[in-house]
Amino acid sequence: MNVSDRDIEKFYKTLELPLNSSQAEVKAAYRSLARKYHPDRFTGDPAKLKASEEHLKIINTAYAFLKTYDPPAHKGKNTTSKFNVEVQTDRNPADGTPAAFVRQAQYFQSIGKLQEALMALDTAIALEDDYYPAYDLRG
Repeated sequence: MNVSDRDIEKFYKTLELPLNSSQAEVKAAYRSLARKYHPDRFTGDPAKLKASEEHLKIINTAYAFLKTYDPPAHKGKNTTSKFNVEVQTDRNPADGTPAAFVRQAQYFQSIGKLQEALMALDTAIALEDDYYPAYDLRG
């Protein structure tokens, strides 16, 4: 699966990090933002609660990708793209489409791995903002 430079830059921007931050920096930024936008902090205000839930979904999607992302080392090579992502097949569908992530989420749901199902759905939504089957299954 090839993820565009724009998608990867968006994930780093979501976590408020510079490109190619270390795994430790990604984890620390995720934890900080998860605390900052956690819905439990906004139980008194329904509008802020809803907004924090939506923002936390986006943060989770970015972290789900970046925690396993290993940027390639560019040792003087002249490449046309900064990023060429090799995806672990046990974590992501082979064709990398939103539909494939929804199918993966359905599988995870059927075997009781709900956190993995949610991450797959979040990834489908991150790849295509208006992919309604992902929203329907996420409920």
